[in-house]
Amino acid sequence: MKQQEVTVLTPGLVRIRFGATAGTNDSVNPLIQSPPPCREVRKKKTAGYLELTTDRWRLHAAATATNPLEGISLELDGVIHTDLRKPDTRNLSGVFRGLDTCDGWTFLGNDDPGQVVHTQELPPGLLSRRGWSLAKATATDLTTDLTVKSNEYYLFIYGRDYLQAIRDLYTLTGRPPLLPRWTLGTWYSRFQPLEPKHYRAAAKGFRSRGMGLDVVVGDMSWHGENWFSLEYNTKRFPDMPGFLQWAKDNHLHVVFNHHPGGLETRDPRFPEFMKQCGFDMKKAMREVAGSSASELTKAYHFDYENPKYFEIYWNLFLKQLFEDGVEMHWIDGDVSIPILKLYYEYSQRHNPNRRSAILSRQKEASLLNHRFPIAFSGDTHVTWASLETNVGLTLAGASEGVMWSHDIGGHYKGIDDEELFCRWLQSGVFSNFLRLHGSGGWNWVDTLKLERRPWKRGKTADAVARRYIPLRYALLPYIETALRVQYDEGLPLTCPLYLRHPEEELAYRLRESEYYFGPDMIVAPIVTKGVDGMADREAWLPTGQWQEYFSGKFVEGDKGFRAEPSILDMPIYLRAGAVVPLATPGEYTGAPADRLRVVPIDKPGSYTSRLYEDDGESMDYTQNRFRWTEFQYKRTKQEHQLTLQPAKGDFDGAAPARAWEIEVWGGAKPTRIRHNGKSLCPKAWRYDRKIGKLTIQLPLTCVYKRQTVFFSAENLRHDDR
Repeated sequence: MKQQEVTVLTPGLVRIRFGATAGTNDSVNPLIQSPPPCREVRKKKTAGYLELTTDRWRLHAAATATNPLEGISLELDGVIHTDLRKPDTRNLSGVFRGLDTCDGWTFLGNDDPGQVVHTQELPPGLLSRRGWSLAKATATDLTTDLTVKSNEYYLFIYGRDYLQAIRDLYTLTGRPPLLPRWTLGTWYSRFQPLEPKHYRAAAKGFRSRGMGLDVVVGDMSWHGENWFSLEYNTKRFPDMPGFLQWAKDNHLHVVFNHHPGGLETRDPRFPEFMKQCGFDMKKAMREVAGSSASELTKAYHFDYENPKYFEIYWNLFLKQLFEDGVEMHWIDGDVSIPILKLYYEYSQRHNPNRRSAILSRQKEASLLNHRFPIAFSGDTHVTWASLETNVGLTLAGASEGVMWSHDIGGHYKGIDDEELFCRWLQSGVFSNFLRLHGSGGWNWVDTLKLERRPWKRGKTADAVARRYIPLRYALLPYIETALRVQYDEGLPLTCPLYLRHPEEELAYRLRESEYYFGPDMIVAPIVTKGVDGMADREAWLPTGQWQEYFSGKFVEGDKGFRAEPSILDMPIYLRAGAVVPLATPGEYTGAPADRLRVVPIDKPGSYTSRLYEDDGESMDYTQNRFRWTEFQYKRTKQEHQLTLQPAKGDFDGAAPARAWEIEVWGGAKPTRIRHNGKSLCPKAWRYDRKIGKLTIQLPLTCVYKRQTVFFSAENLRHDDR
């Protein structure tokens, strides 16, 4: 009989090993860092069983067993679970590899009409409505796929406290890193043989129209015609250093796509690679020459998961791209956790004090993807079903720390519908990344097909983009604050409703289509085609008052309802009492927070909001080089009070003083306004009666000094416009 070792690591996390050596705390996977055993558990041994009890659950484990999990039962919320490997029918889903050749959840193979079409299913994820879930550790992964071979299990027990499960995951595996600020701006990406002049024209087009742009993506146009080429294409980019310098001078960041694990044999560096790896050059050349692959995809393939070969691959081929000015690798192909780890760590190693990122597909059913962001949706079809699926995957991934990014607008095939593009763009603004991408084909025949420059899509698309892309840039201080909260506490930026309202049934019904965006905002993207420019969808708001973002009108929560926005609108709601930090939108990311949007309440109460700041680029945040500012909003019977507490912390480049502009939507014109106890000059504030918006301009003040603003609230009305 083999020993079964059960260790409680936290009050909600249990490690179970079969045949493991007693006394060791090391996992079979180096990415898993198990904490010391938990002291809050009560232990009792009876008749060959070990009973472990906390305030929330009870676990029975047999002292000996013939196979893993034998003799283990869990009692949670009055229910006893005896077969922990039984399929979980109440699981809330995990992240998927990608949506290549998918129309929504319908898999179309390689677009072969004769191939059987089937429906994709999401793998099980970290969270389940039954209140617990099980994962297996292998030498290379932590997975919810229980069919893999391993004797190391992790049992997450959380009941309805889903956030605790996420925190336990981060305790076990590490947190999602903070990303460079520029990744949060607009990305312009296109699969087409573009040249520098096209990127210059795109950058001018975005910025001249008041739409910020931070990232230009070369896709495969930067390299030779072979799928696996890693040489600059001197026909399309005769002066690559000049192009990269232009991007740097214009605050643009360059991302190049490549297909890993294969090398074009005509590359002059190929012989040196073979020599350093100790591979047989002649044999390799014969194998490539005899390959049935097309000339576009013929390549020498090697084991790039092997750290030894990867290091040589990096030093000879990929490192040079970084040295020339490329800032991120887009890994276009199947990946594993070891591959993601190698790419991310070598990227970080190139410049240790700068934040790194990689763009890649995900390892299906893995609970380690979050360590190496950014997730790439894959080559989706351009359909409404694909938009709906991408929103759903954004939320499924968020519950495991995965930062999913859409091909906003869809990649190829499907329909070229302006309304679909508008709705996809709106949802992208309220996702982790605003990455516009589409395929015009690998030639110039379909130049304007699936165009991702909004002004080329029509007047409506242009109007939508001019409204929503600047909004994304205005919200960046709020977004960065939410991402820091995700880093510290596990609560994701794109947060499924059930994470915060686990007892509300509608929160589960809408779990793939409505969500919190940060702490004080709820969004309900439109994912179905409307009628005459008007959409219709089900929505729900929690108890309390909520304010429509654009109109300033108030909506009562604690009920489901139908939202019917026009093509220019999207259901966006701010929580009453919120103080939302905003920036003045610019041509690129980096503008500091200089505005506060205050959402008043109509009865006495108080709320607290926060602003997080760091330099947006370095790893100094890991050394406590950052700043927090707390905002306290209080409503008495006759007066509003907004307190800006002294900032705490500091970092290089931090603004020492600010002249805050405060926007208050939804109230009547005040009779007077006081700042730090003194009446504010009438020229320092204005009131727009048409939209019920009060704007207060505070004087330039040191951020480490406390400020208080009072304004009257007589006759406050939410529905008088």
